[in-house]
Amino acid sequence: MPQHDDTESELLEWIEELQQEVAALRLEKRSLRQQVLVAESVIPKYQEALDASQFELWKTQALLNISNQPTA
Repeated sequence: MPQHDDTESELLEWIEELQQEVAALRLEKRSLRQQVLVAESVIPKYQEALDASQFELWKTQALLNISNQPTA
């Protein structure tokens, strides 16, 4: 049954390729999870810096508004 052997051989090759693709996807998934964890740990630090910068900007704007008011 040469045709059966060929079909079985093709199926085994296809299964092996799929297994390799699955392994590669698992590695990619692991890498993406690591990237997400790093991003999640960095975001609060940037948010704190942004909040502090925003506060300084508002403070400077308020001081400029006070200094630009006409004196009586």
